[in-house]
Amino acid sequence: MTVTDVSQIKKYRKRVENATILFKFYLSLAERDRLFYLSIESWKMMRNIKLIIEYEGTKFCGWQYQPNCRTVQGVIEDAILRLTHERTRITGSGRTDSGVHALEQVANFRIDSPHPIHVFRTGLNAWLPDDVKIIDAQEVDIYFNACRDARWRRYRYQVMRRFSPIHRRHALYVKGDLDVERMQKAVPIILDTLNFRSFCSPKTDSTNFYVQVIDCFWKQEGEMIIFEICANRFLYSMVRILVGSFLEIGKNKLSIHEMKEILTAQDRSKAPATAQAKGLFLVHVTY
Repeated sequence: MTVTDVSQIKKYRKRVENATILFKFYLSLAERDRLFYLSIESWKMMRNIKLIIEYEGTKFCGWQYQPNCRTVQGVIEDAILRLTHERTRITGSGRTDSGVHALEQVANFRIDSPHPIHVFRTGLNAWLPDDVKIIDAQEVDIYFNACRDARWRRYRYQVMRRFSPIHRRHALYVKGDLDVERMQKAVPIILDTLNFRSFCSPKTDSTNFYVQVIDCFWKQEGEMIIFEICANRFLYSMVRILVGSFLEIGKNKLSIHEMKEILTAQDRSKAPATAQAKGLFLVHVTY
């Protein structure tokens, strides 16, 4: 066998090896697509359960699951596991911070369990602690997503004029006088603003600071002062930073013009301190 023949054989073997590698690559792609299609079909066969949830946030480290920390998402997922023996991940309409409460948090999860829909309310409540309960459970379209499909979210913040032992976990006590009328006069600034970077915690990883606020007001109910705000989305600690700023206006420590300057600055360090979490409630989510 000549040197030329040996060289030709080596080239042929190399081409065969390359062709084999390419064939295995395309085969793996086909298998991946097949498995993906099967997973999609399996996903479509699952049930999508929507929950309306109420919780008292004092003893929670917020909504979002965190290892080695008690969260609302974590205790609900544990209850689902105990009820159905299936492990799943629930999606909330928004992530409330540590100490924040909810009157109507909305969440959904997908599951194979054949339990009748009413069991997801009564059964989960049997496993849940007293500071979080399921108000309602509904079976919804498989494509429904509690976070992505939410159009508007409404929050309420409560301020006590007189310290109350009854409300100490659910409202902020502010000493001295507050000019509620002056605070309300600053509201149009918020309604006319889109960029709320100055009212977003620097801990956020978000690069989008645009928020559409459609409703915002202060009102007095007896010895409680109520702030409500409704928007398409909220930035990290946005509501509590806004409340902290409004309270400075109510104390005559911040002018309405200075509030405008803070918004224009787009700098968190220019805004007043963040109000405590205990006075804040997620009250409603619109779809």
